[in-house]
Amino acid sequence: MRVVFYSGVFARIGGIEEFTLDLARALIRAGVKVRIVCASLKNPALRELANSGAEVWKSPVYYGCRWNIPDYFLLPLALIAMRDADVVIHQKPFNFWFYRLLSKKPSHIYLTSYRPLDQFKSSEGILRFFSRFDGVITQTDSFGEELRASGLERPVYILPLIPPEILASAEPQMQDGILRIGLMGRLVPQKNPLYAMHIVNCLEGHVGTGFNKVELHIYGDGCLIDDCRQKAADMKADVVFHGAYRRQDIGRIVAENDCFLITSVTEGQCIVALEILSGGRPVFSTPVGALPDVLSHAERGGLLPDGDPQGAADCIVTWIKTHGFENRSMIQASYTSGFDASRVRSEYIDLLKQVAGEQ
Repeated sequence: MRVVFYSGVFARIGGIEEFTLDLARALIRAGVKVRIVCASLKNPALRELANSGAEVWKSPVYYGCRWNIPDYFLLPLALIAMRDADVVIHQKPFNFWFYRLLSKKPSHIYLTSYRPLDQFKSSEGILRFFSRFDGVITQTDSFGEELRASGLERPVYILPLIPPEILASAEPQMQDGILRIGLMGRLVPQKNPLYAMHIVNCLEGHVGTGFNKVELHIYGDGCLIDDCRQKAADMKADVVFHGAYRRQDIGRIVAENDCFLITSVTEGQCIVALEILSGGRPVFSTPVGALPDVLSHAERGGLLPDGDPQGAADCIVTWIKTHGFENRSMIQASYTSGFDASRVRSEYIDLLKQVAGEQ
């Protein structure tokens, strides 16, 4: 069996990129031939994947994503790469005419890591797009229900993105009286980092009810960095900007903080949330994407009201008073019960063999 990943632009760090690497490695170990078709600059992860036995077909045109410029340059390469495939996994939407050019020989599966209505805005848009594929992989039952409610008659497979393995991180540090809150990811409007900063500012009003000081540690970069720095200058809490981070830094970052905020406007399954939980830290998030499912167990953290920073701060303090930060292993055990990496990898391999007609 040959599986082709059509990835569009392949970033140096990102949830869908990490999922692709993990699944590709698992497929290679299972004897499957893997090809990655993407636009990328020098990328250590892709080089590592090539060393593992994958074919990496790469276009160097990386910039201009807003206008799909990398995809236009990648198009001829992609059409050739898909000809001898058994299954093609599509991971980003492109112009409708593109899908009319695809060979009918392989099975074309779309893997969506976002809530369908967030991505396509209407049932009509969902139906029009996803009907072009032989099947759709999505992460939660609620996402699947939106696909089916649109009238989609293609097979819908419910599988989470491959979750991270358990992180061996240190015990929480709040015994020194400082509540350290982490914020990881791109500083862009979708991630809504300024709302996170408002919440932390409101937490200062709770000083003395379990902690004596609040620090916000921001890991990442993006177009809102200047706005965040300006906001930080007006805050009562200390804000530390750590800049961009690498995948291998995740364990250290999780260990450095007591809990994490995710204040996105839209999300998919949110690999960052799983990374945090795998390290035994609670997550407090806006109720977007699959995060209500991820945080459906109280020990994992909680959902925060959107647009109400004081209410969100109150929710976090209530959780701290109820659960504390003493039992990292309880969070990790809860995480493993719902997100077992080995099981999910096996389910993906079985599904792709089924789609290819090998089972």
